[in-house]
Amino acid sequence: ADPTAKKPARPEASSGYHLPGGDIKTVGAGAGYLRMPKRKKCPRIYFGTRTHKQVAQIVRELKKTAYSGVRMTILASREHTCIHPTISKSFNKNQDCQDLMDRRKGGGCRFQANVKQKMASHHSVRAYIGSDQAWDLEELVKAGKKVKACPYYATRELKNSAQIILCPYNYLVEPRIRKSMEIFLKNQIVILDEAHNIEDSAREAASGKFKLDDVTAALQDCERMVEHDILPGVHGGLAAFLSRLGTWMQKSAEDAKDYSDFNSSTKVWTGTSGMAEWNEILFYPETYGDIKIKLQEALKEQSAAFEQNNEDGADEGHTKVL
Repeated sequence: ADPTAKKPARPEASSGYHLPGGDIKTVGAGAGYLRMPKRKKCPRIYFGTRTHKQVAQIVRELKKTAYSGVRMTILASREHTCIHPTISKSFNKNQDCQDLMDRRKGGGCRFQANVKQKMASHHSVRAYIGSDQAWDLEELVKAGKKVKACPYYATRELKNSAQIILCPYNYLVEPRIRKSMEIFLKNQIVILDEAHNIEDSAREAASGKFKLDDVTAALQDCERMVEHDILPGVHGGLAAFLSRLGTWMQKSAEDAKDYSDFNSSTKVWTGTSGMAEWNEILFYPETYGDIKIKLQEALKEQSAAFEQNNEDGADEGHTKVL
């Protein structure tokens, strides 16, 4: 070997990070800066089950695995999570909770107000439960009662940083629930336990049940809006539609039934005959599209009125937390 031969030049090192010059990406006007690799976002796992009871079974199995300490949450209704001494005994917990949270009616819930401070992180929840493993709803409700923080709103807070989210099917298949719970499934992982039951859940999500008394009450509400000159054209059109709907329901109840038992009777239409009858009786002279537009306008006006009432209540400055 020739000792006078020139050795190959070594790449200059970065004085800032002490990395070989070859690892530095040139950014900007010839300056050498370290460009960090783009961080990939890890998808969440949504694990859907048929019932809340099966969620508890999944949690028990999760505890047996090496992933028992994963950040998790369980989405459940107020029926299973409310700890308010009055609302928890109510027949309609959802509506009564919403009324309690409304400044004009209830003034707020002290248990919900404590969530941000006491049960908004996985670390604090595990500390109150007394375990660093997966937990079930019963343990969360017990911890919520101990620290006086709402388990229902705690599960929603924990969802934001959870790696796995357990919930019944309807939280995943019903668009209205997904929207209210801010569940976005794009690029996420969805696992369905006993997936052969998903057809029934999807069918139920696309179905509706209406009582004649409910239709009559809605008709009267629309007529009152017309009397007070609040979007009279919109509410008048909805009132006319509801009148036709109530008449059709009453007539259908009196017609011959296809199935009957001791407590109820059922009339069944095929898709073709049912749509033909609706288009002839319900959606005439206004079409389904016309009714849908009127309903959207009415709901938009109602939302604006609620926001205005909430702002007026906030200006008064006397919010009482119960």
